[in-house]
Amino acid sequence: MAETEICGFLDVKFCGSKSKVHRVKKRTLGPWKTWKRHWCSFEKLSSGEGVRMNLDYCISNDSNASSSDKENFVVIPSNAVICRTQSRSKQFAFGIFPVKERKPLLYLAGNSETESQRWMTNIRQLLKPRKLKFAPGSYKVSMVDNLHSKASGLTGLYGDLTTNTSGVVIKDVHSEEILENFKWNELNQFHLVTAGRPDDVKCICVIHTTEEFRAGIGELHLFCLEAGKLLQDLVTQGRGPRHKQTKARMSNKTNEDVYQPEPYSRHHTRSHSDISVTSGIYEEIPDELEKNAVAASSFYMERFLRDRPSEEPPPLPPRQRCASESIKGSRCRLQDVQSSESSSLPLSTSHENSVQIERNNSEFQRITDESSYVPMSPRLKDITLVEMQALQENDYVFMR
Repeated sequence: MAETEICGFLDVKFCGSKSKVHRVKKRTLGPWKTWKRHWCSFEKLSSGEGVRMNLDYCISNDSNASSSDKENFVVIPSNAVICRTQSRSKQFAFGIFPVKERKPLLYLAGNSETESQRWMTNIRQLLKPRKLKFAPGSYKVSMVDNLHSKASGLTGLYGDLTTNTSGVVIKDVHSEEILENFKWNELNQFHLVTAGRPDDVKCICVIHTTEEFRAGIGELHLFCLEAGKLLQDLVTQGRGPRHKQTKARMSNKTNEDVYQPEPYSRHHTRSHSDISVTSGIYEEIPDELEKNAVAASSFYMERFLRDRPSEEPPPLPPRQRCASESIKGSRCRLQDVQSSESSSLPLSTSHENSVQIERNNSEFQRITDESSYVPMSPRLKDITLVEMQALQENDYVFMR
């Protein structure tokens, strides 16, 4: 069900009691009062004659209002024009003008551009409800009037804006009639207004016109709650908002890269990351693919040829022999040398050999003392070998 009444606080500037309006046709211009904040209620008339606006002074901040002023109301015709106006004291003022007289009925103002535009949209909806269904890809726009828009004959323009390859089209929300059609050669640059009230930041799209435009070079300001997307469409000249398609393609590619299907036989060997999901950072551990596997995506085909290197165990560290083994090996080698020398030399040199053996034994003892090996407790097997070697040495001595 459509709304039939809206109300709220607004800054109002209207005529005094001497020119009080009961009928719009008999209204005369009189001295305008100053801006004052009042509780305003807009009620749709059942007869279809328009909207009646009541000013409630009991809730206003004007305590000096007379009893005659407390009965003021204004009837707004259904074909009235609502547009933004210039005011020295109110930055976001808008006026209500009859079509024939083009003289203001009253002026209203909100605290921001967004608030004033919301009031203008609601009053327009009461005067003439919307009949055209809002189509996807279009934008609800309203002209923020300035000198350039007035010179172009675009005062109070509002409707559904669409872009195509030929230009910009603004349609009537009641009859779907094309109100304005701008060619791309008439428009030059586009940007968003980033200054002003916090509610108005990036809600006004500025269009720079060229010399081909009907009023020449200038700026047109369009209020739109989706000004960012509108700017993207204007920059791409009706080829569509690329950020949606790019975002969708990137999202699909990300899903393909992250959630790759894995073989059923290797389901139990899937790796998991230890990084918490709540941190906003994730680590992807790639699954092991079969040799000569082919991975497909929507962007490219990439062939992975993975030759797995032979995994050989690392070499063992060099073995360190203990002191007992070193001593044993040295003694064995020394005994071999002594036996070979004793067998090859004649008996006349036996005394010299014994002297040489004593020297070798003393040298061997010195090397053993200076060795860095830590001697370990001898084992039973080692003791038995030493005794056998001692017996062999005695045998060799007897054979001299």
